[in-house]
Formats: sequence, C-alpha cells, structure tokens
Amino acid sequence: MAAGNNFGPVTNGMLFPLKIDGNDVDPVVDGDDNRSLIVQVGTNPFGGKVDLDQEWVRPHTWGIGEVVNGPEGIANNSSARIYEYKLFDNYPNPFNPYTTITYTLKESGKTTLKIYNSLGQEIATLVDEVQAAGPHVVKLNAGKLASGVYFYRLDSGSFHQTKKMVLMK
Repeated sequence: MAAGNNFGPVTNGMLFPLKIDGNDVDPVVDGDDNRSLIVQVGTNPFGGKVDLDQEWVRPHTWGIGEVVNGPEGIANNSSARIYEYKLFDNYPNPFNPYTTITYTLKESGKTTLKIYNSLGQEIATLVDEVQAAGPHVVKLNAGKLASGVYFYRLDSGSFHQTKKMVLMK
C-alpha cells in the first residue's frame, strides 16, 4: 500500500476505506459456476450506493480497515497527507446495539462528539478532548438506549456537523 497510494505513510493505527464484495453462483444463469471475493481499498469511502436490486447477487458494503501489527513508518514518495474536516455516516445504520462513527480532523484541537435524542437532549459525550489531525474512529454501544432516531454532532475548531442514526432493537 505504500507505493503510489493516496493514504500517506502506512503505520499502525492507520484507517482506510475498505470494500468487501462477494459474488455467489447463480444456478438460474446458464454457465454461472464462478464465485468471487473482491477486496477494494480506497476509491469510494463510505459514500457508495448499495444496489438494492442486486444485493442478493453481490452483497457488498464499505467499512473502515485499520493497519494492526504492521510495519512502522513505511513512507511513500508523496507529500504528507492533508486532511479535511469530515464527519462520515455511521455504520451500520440502522444498528443494534453497536455502530461506528468515523471522522477526520484537518487540524489538532479541542474536539467533542456528542449523541442527542430526537428532542435535542444530550444523551452521551463520546469524545471531549484535544485530538490530533487525521482520522478517528469511535464505537458506540447503545445497548441501554431505546429504539429510535438519534443524532451525533462533531465539533472541532470552527467545524460543526450533525448526522442522523437509527437504533432498531
């Protein structure tokens, strides 16, 4: 992944978009006797559309991959990665009871990530600290919450964004 990638140096804890695409045999189609598994890194992070018509033929989903127990600091020839402020959709959504919230920070700074109910009442604070620029992942266990619509809000520097998530028990 180091040579020619757009991720910057490959280091432990690095996060990257990952898609696993499975294709099964379709006995109705004459001559279809192949199975495949495609792993895609990068390209369409978290915003890809799911083809619901064909989901049974080719189940796939985007997620976050993380480098674990990898080499330390293998750099490529590209310049250092420049991040932007971005709050991604949680996944899965709807969820029960676990979901993952991913975001990137353009600059280091005081960051908060809070959960609100549909009345706008603060339910939980997931992050309240100074964080470094770059990608961050937070896992939410909503096992003690009731089914319903919730909102998560990221505040860091001058960046503020809110997204909706659905807990279905």
